[in-house]
Amino acid sequence: MARSYKYEVIADVSGKPQIDRILDSDEEAVERAQYLLAQAKFTAVRVVRIDRIGTEKVIFEKAYSGGGKQTSISHIDEANYCATAHDVYVYESRRTLVRLMRMFCDEQVKIPTQLLHDALILRHLEKEFLLYNQVIHRVGTLQARKRRTRPEDRYEELEKIYKVLFENAKAAEQLAPYFTHLVDHGPSSLHAHVEATIAAQDRARVLNYAFARYLEPAADWGDKLTSLCELFEHRPDDVGTALLDEVIAEIVDGSAPMKALIGYAPDLATAITALAALAKGELDERFAGTPPLRRLNDVIRLYRLPLTTDVILGRIAKSLAGTGPLTRLDRAADFAAFCQLIQSLREYGGFRGGGAMCSAIVLRAKIAMATGQEDLPFEAAVAKIMGFLSDVADRIGFLLDLLCTDLGKSRASLLTRELSRLFASTQSIRDFLPTDRDMITVQDITESFERRLFGGGIPRDLAEKFMVRLESMAEATDALPSRQCHEMRRLMTDRTGDVVDGATTHPRVADSGMVRRLERERFVRFVYRGEQFVFRGSAQQFVLGRGPTCDIVVDYEGTSRAHAVISMAGGRFRLLDQSRNGTYVAIENDAPVVIKNEDIELRGSGSFYLGADPAKHNCLRDSVIRFECVDI
Repeated sequence: MARSYKYEVIADVSGKPQIDRILDSDEEAVERAQYLLAQAKFTAVRVVRIDRIGTEKVIFEKAYSGGGKQTSISHIDEANYCATAHDVYVYESRRTLVRLMRMFCDEQVKIPTQLLHDALILRHLEKEFLLYNQVIHRVGTLQARKRRTRPEDRYEELEKIYKVLFENAKAAEQLAPYFTHLVDHGPSSLHAHVEATIAAQDRARVLNYAFARYLEPAADWGDKLTSLCELFEHRPDDVGTALLDEVIAEIVDGSAPMKALIGYAPDLATAITALAALAKGELDERFAGTPPLRRLNDVIRLYRLPLTTDVILGRIAKSLAGTGPLTRLDRAADFAAFCQLIQSLREYGGFRGGGAMCSAIVLRAKIAMATGQEDLPFEAAVAKIMGFLSDVADRIGFLLDLLCTDLGKSRASLLTRELSRLFASTQSIRDFLPTDRDMITVQDITESFERRLFGGGIPRDLAEKFMVRLESMAEATDALPSRQCHEMRRLMTDRTGDVVDGATTHPRVADSGMVRRLERERFVRFVYRGEQFVFRGSAQQFVLGRGPTCDIVVDYEGTSRAHAVISMAGGRFRLLDQSRNGTYVAIENDAPVVIKNEDIELRGSGSFYLGADPAKHNCLRDSVIRFECVDI
């Protein structure tokens, strides 16, 4: 019986072999190899014959001494699975492509949102570069391994998906009216229009095209970012914001775009410090950054952009995990810069960026905190970082996040022993309260650490033991100390000294003695459905809406997920409506008004409703939010 063979055409790219094609005949394979050699781009090309049981034999091999640099793929460990071409247009798939094809994206100054709708670039990618085959084989191998199928079968499926993508790109101009709608009406209106006119399976493609066409005139990364930030002038709701967040995240997810957006920075520490400030929306003239980056900072401050923020934190972690110096001075300067960076990345329960950031900080500490020529051992680096974390919650959170990383798992015994010691030495839930940050509740504490305890970093039986200890401490919490009770009473009473309508105080204010340092501060007190909430003037912002992460959750279909934001500007409290249905506001003796995609000053006392006028809907009157601006 005749044996069945496959022939792999392999080209050496910068010393690394990359599969160009897999063909069925030796004549076609050798012809393809000779064509690649004629391109004068590769140091060597060969053809490998593989039989049905996997036995390999080289049947053709030639070297070319003049081989030049070739665009290649970046390493990734996972790839979003796409059953059809429709799935390629969603953010998770575009995120896979932008990380895998970062070098090509940087050369073209384009992101996958744009590449997927450009037939010329897709054909160029396939014909002139080996990227097409590299991408097919890398993605196919990862997905086949995860789904326990043959890689060759997945390669064929991906090639069929590519053909559909290419045909879609050739017909993309048919979607031009949706681009026009985006320009004229903004992303939120575009999303509603697409939902009303396009079948569900094709909506991601249409939305993706509109943004790709919108970015077409932008020649560099700064122009692209600026043009996207301009779309926030339409005051998008949470859906529109999410669409913009996805595209912006694609842009900033690479070192070349970030270098262009940061601009001149004298050293790595300066660049990382700027990114840390950007991730909090606190970038100002003290930090490095170009005008487009400062524009993005303003958007992050108002709209948060979780995907973009996560990408920025990931860039910080990747930079910290490297071995290059933080400054251009000496080791003492590197040490000082690193200590400052640690402080800028702290948050309640550890560090912003989770496990990846914790791992990167440990790796950098081994270098930056060493006193001799040798790097610090892992144990010493962890101990020094723990010394910077004064709160027990921060220490435990840091260890739990670190345990979920490959670095932490390799030292699991050491980290678990330290966790046990910390839990054993903690006598009260009060030990978990922050000493220098915003108010945290007992519920915040237990939910945060429950998620981390069962995140897979430590054995489940040990996680359950720690959780029981934490819950027992929470249940045994005593009454508030006398001074804190006095402050709580002041929060719960109105100016006449009476309890506000018998309202119960919301846990964000009352639990476990969490009212601290409220003297000589301004705050707004809200009452909603019998519960009381407080926004302090020193905090960044206070979000109201239907989303589960909002500070006040209003469960009404006319309310957007992030309907309105309370902030302080110029010593005055402002309410910014960013919804589709507007906000009804009544302030003291003024006539009620409805604001939509604009802001208004909150002064004295009054009420507002997120959506329709409650006077016209009796069933909604219990959803009115009353407020009072207070100085203490």
